Amino acid sequence: MTAPVLIGIDGGATKISGAGIRRDPRTGQFTFRSEPVEIPLASTDSFSPEFKPVDLQSQLQDLSRGEFHLTEAEIRQGTAFVEATRQVIRSCVPGDSSPPILVGIGLPGLKTADRRGISAMANGPRMPEFCADLERLLRRDSISLLAPIHHLGSDADYCGLGEEYAEEGAFTGWEHAYYLGGGTGAADALKLKGVLLPLDATKDWLAKTWELQSPEGLSMERFASAGGIQAVYA
Repeated sequence: MTAPVLIGIDGGATKISGAGIRRDPRTGQFTFRSEPVEIPLASTDSFSPEFKPVDLQSQLQDLSRGEFHLTEAEIRQGTAFVEATRQVIRSCVPGDSSPPILVGIGLPGLKTADRRGISAMANGPRMPEFCADLERLLRRDSISLLAPIHHLGSDADYCGLGEEYAEEGAFTGWEHAYYLGGGTGAADALKLKGVLLPLDATKDWLAKTWELQSPEGLSMERFASAGGIQAVYA
C-alpha cells in the first residue's frame, strides 16, 4: 500500500501556510518533504481588507445559544480562508497521480462541538463548516483524502508539537520549556516534565500571553506579536 502524503497547515489572520511532511521511521521526527507554501488571504477573490469581525461578546452569546447568525461579510471572508487553504494543499500535492493525502490543520479561534469548524474568532470570521467546505473543494479538484479531516487543532498547541517532534525542534531534549512565537498574534506552548501541556489545561495557574496584562493595561501579546509591536511603537 502506498503511504499517504502528509500535509500540515498553519492558518493565521493574514495568510495560510503549509508543507508536505515526511516522518523519519528511525527517529520518529518530522521534516519538510516540500518547501513551505504561503498563500495570503488577500490574494483570494473573496477577501475584504475592510472586514471587521463581529463583536466577540456577540459571538460568544450566539455560541452559548448554539446558534450561528453569520453576516454576509463573515461568509465571504470565511470563503477566503477556505480557498487559501485549498490553494496551499494543491501546491503540496506531488502531481496528478498523488496517493491519498492526510491533512492536519491548526487555526485560531474557538472550535465547534465537532471541532471541524470555528465558532468564535477575535480577529476573523466564524466558519462553522470549515472542514466540510474545504473537503468539498478538494473533491472538486480530484484530491483524495485518506480520511476526512478529523478536527481543527489549536495553532498554539501545534507550535509546541512542531518544536517537540520536528528534526530541529527547540523542545527536543528538554524536560521543561516554554515557547512564545510572534506573528500577527502570539502563540505560546508549554512542556513540563517531558510532556506537552495544552495551555487550556493550565488556565487555573498559568495565563496565556493575551491574558497577561502590563501595568499600562496592555496584554503581553501586544509586545510579542508583530501586529502588537507595530501598534505600540509605530
